[in-house]
Amino acid sequence: MKSSTPGIHTQSEQDQLKTQHLVGQFYGREIRASAILNGDVEPLPECYDLYHILDEYTDAYTADWTSNNMRPKLRKISSVI
Repeated sequence: MKSSTPGIHTQSEQDQLKTQHLVGQFYGREIRASAILNGDVEPLPECYDLYHILDEYTDAYTADWTSNNMRPKLRKISSVI
């Protein structure tokens, strides 16, 4: 909900502004979170370990999900007499 008083922000708006400020400080420029999450910007060297861990988790999760949910369907073979 947007505050009706100019210059006064709701808690949600304050949190968003803080996040934008911190991301801007970290990247050294203004950048949207969606650009980071979508891979539109190159990860900073400080983030490589985190991205490596996330990639490993994603690969393991995907493999586990695939093995549990994408089993081949068994065909019913009709006997020919």
